[in-house]
Amino acid sequence: MSPFRASVPLTDKWEHFGFSVAEGVGTVTLDRPGKLNALTFEAYADLRDLLAELPHRGDTRVLQRGPPAAVEGPLTAAHAVALTSP
Repeated sequence: MSPFRASVPLTDKWEHFGFSVAEGVGTVTLDRPGKLNALTFEAYADLRDLLAELPHRGDTRVLQRGPPAAVEGPLTAAHAVALTSP
């Protein structure tokens, strides 16, 4: 992967999932209860694009999968993926 992004702006809003960043932790939240949170080819493409964009953002050190809005409870270490080397 090239360290240069060219002039394309970073994505602010993702179409197939929610994405937020707080204190270096990025959270991807699937919220399609009517479709049982199924991943479509379009959702996979958005995830691919997000993962390619994360190293260029500079504000995200860890990515975690957030629970759908209907699920309550704490996230565990199984939900998180470190984006940097130890």
